[in-house]
Amino acid sequence: MKIYTLLGLLLLPLHFLSAQQNQFHEAENAYASGIYQEAIDLYQQLINEPSNQPELYFNLGNAAYKKGDLALAIKSYRRAQYLAPTDPDIRANLRYALDTIGAPIPEKNRFERIVFSLSESQWIQLAIGLYGLLIIALFIILILNRPQLVLKRIARLFTFFLVISIIALAQYQKRNNHPEYVVIESETAVKLAPLENSKIAFNLPAGSIVSTLRKHQNEWLQIKINHQTGWIKAHQIDPI
Repeated sequence: MKIYTLLGLLLLPLHFLSAQQNQFHEAENAYASGIYQEAIDLYQQLINEPSNQPELYFNLGNAAYKKGDLALAIKSYRRAQYLAPTDPDIRANLRYALDTIGAPIPEKNRFERIVFSLSESQWIQLAIGLYGLLIIALFIILILNRPQLVLKRIARLFTFFLVISIIALAQYQKRNNHPEYVVIESETAVKLAPLENSKIAFNLPAGSIVSTLRKHQNEWLQIKINHQTGWIKAHQIDPI
């Protein structure tokens, strides 16, 4: 009985992976057949599983775009870009979707471009690798009677890049705590103040990517899109 139980535990992940692959193929077939809502539902189910992949968000974005749900498409492309920031297809589709609705592309300063040029998992891997190399370099320096100048410089270089990696991870943590949002209501009026009768500062189409600055009475949010700021209702946006 114990042997059968052990075999069952070993085969369970394979069964789960096989079920995921079958569902992924079903979603692809639904997309190819033009049944976009079914494809969206299947991709969203897969995204809720532990093994999120940029391909799932990318495909979900494609299905949502074909269905005409541009807010969901842009949200999905942006999430895929978080996981694979250098992927040219994700970047191209996101830009095309934003151009379609007439929304500006979120701007980044030079530091943010460097930080978000790698995904969070890539920065973690880099930090772990640099930490290991730094320990090895320090160990070699300590056991040598006359540490070589080259080793010292290498250790300093590892330390420098390790610090950069830690700063980048801190920026990712900051974005996780204060995520970007996508506007989900068409032609959302952004107000100058958190009041119903406040003047309109500007309008945003559904699918616009914004960041939040602060809350007001848990109903209003001050948002920023590039150099513009204003206030909208919390139910008008959805976190990416």
